[in-house]
Amino acid sequence: MMAERYRDSDVGRMDIKARLSIPGVDIELREDLFHRAVESVISGNDVRLTLIHSNASWDGCFYTGGGPLRYAPSGNVFLEPPDIPFHARGTIGHFRVIRCCFTQDPFQETTGIGDWGELELSSCLNIKEPSVVSALNRLAREALEPGFASDVLVDSVATWIMIELSRYLQRSKDRDSGGPSKMTAWQLRQTMDYINDRYGLPLTVAELADQRGFSPRHLQRVFKSTTGQSVHGCIEQIRMQKARALLSDGDASIKQIAAQVGFSGTASFSAAFRRATGETPGSFRRQSAGVEGNRRSTA
Repeated sequence: MMAERYRDSDVGRMDIKARLSIPGVDIELREDLFHRAVESVISGNDVRLTLIHSNASWDGCFYTGGGPLRYAPSGNVFLEPPDIPFHARGTIGHFRVIRCCFTQDPFQETTGIGDWGELELSSCLNIKEPSVVSALNRLAREALEPGFASDVLVDSVATWIMIELSRYLQRSKDRDSGGPSKMTAWQLRQTMDYINDRYGLPLTVAELADQRGFSPRHLQRVFKSTTGQSVHGCIEQIRMQKARALLSDGDASIKQIAAQVGFSGTASFSAAFRRATGETPGSFRRQSAGVEGNRRSTA
């Protein structure tokens, strides 16, 4: 099922000219006429491939949560994954729209695509594949004038489109990833500053990713490629550095120190501290006090 919602209900009209359905595939040919700028949200559990015949410009955004909408220019052909709301905004004009909806399970079985990560989503906004455009136009003609064995033809062309989409997205992913990418110096510096400023608060990868405009998975990948350690490992390392300083130089209790460096209780803090240093916070404090006492006695 698909839902298409417009911010302003009086933006114009959408006339369905033809529709053709077979199991797993639904084709719709529409004529849209908008007399106001359009802002819409499209969501559903199908995979939706759309071709817009128009010279007008569109911006789109796949919203996965965790931050503001980040629109980017959209091409005339775009692919909308299931269960991820697609926000679009465009201009006044007349548009001929061809939309092909694939049921999620058959699409995944045919293409092997089930995980829609950042690289896949970035390629979905602009499918630059002339053969896919030709195939969508062929399906539109069939929807307008169904002929002998239309179901067989639609099934064959739709399957071919799914295979081409799979190959296209894989090529785009290979080209864009180029192996593990790295963070720029300023991206890493700002990320580290953010961690150092908030190490005492509950800090998640999703929060850090939103600050950089990354997906959580992409941040984890490029952070490890750049620093050699995971985001969680880096946060814990900084917390342990602060904890060692507080244990050595301050009079705060272990419970207070645990709270200051972002732990909810002494048990989780002690476990993390022992994992990082090989000893308990209490043992570390006693050793630090002994070392400091020896220094004073020999001064």
